[in-house]
Amino acid sequence: MIEKEFNYRKPFEVIELLGTGYFAQTWRALVLDPDLREEWGREEVALKIPLDKTRERILKRELELTGSLHLQLTEIESINIVKYLGFEIFKGTIVMVMEYVPGGNLRKLIGTFHRKRIEIDKAISIAEGILNGLSVIHRKHFIHRDIKPENILMDGEIPKIADLGLGRFLPPGKYASSKVGTLFYSSPE
Repeated sequence: MIEKEFNYRKPFEVIELLGTGYFAQTWRALVLDPDLREEWGREEVALKIPLDKTRERILKRELELTGSLHLQLTEIESINIVKYLGFEIFKGTIVMVMEYVPGGNLRKLIGTFHRKRIEIDKAISIAEGILNGLSVIHRKHFIHRDIKPENILMDGEIPKIADLGLGRFLPPGKYASSKVGTLFYSSPE
């Protein structure tokens, strides 16, 4: 029997923690694997890494939802939605791979306790971008269910909707009856 030697290259090097949520941490990472760099056309990505094995199962559901939605999007439609690149195994865990959006989230722009002033034209442009992204995903019969400043990433002046983990597909004429999302950003309905 001939033993075949495999060269398992570490696919990523994590660089910076971008944020921590209930299910996972998101990291900026360098893509070390040349095949993945070529496939994705980028050297840096964002990795969503689940906090534990239970949350890894939840991430698998998010991967299915996000992958399905992104298969339906054209390049123009996806301008205001963070691009999903796929999944990989990293340190024995399934991780979601997304485009790295360098501008941080909308919360960073508007502030937490001491609100920062934003010029009206810029605020309108951001709102239009968010509404454009929501319009696109709603036309695909998908509802996000957790729109908040932390889930809007800024790519220069372009807002991008992130974190579709609580979202779901909803056929026309159906209504969602579950209560999910972030309390302070939930609609009163």
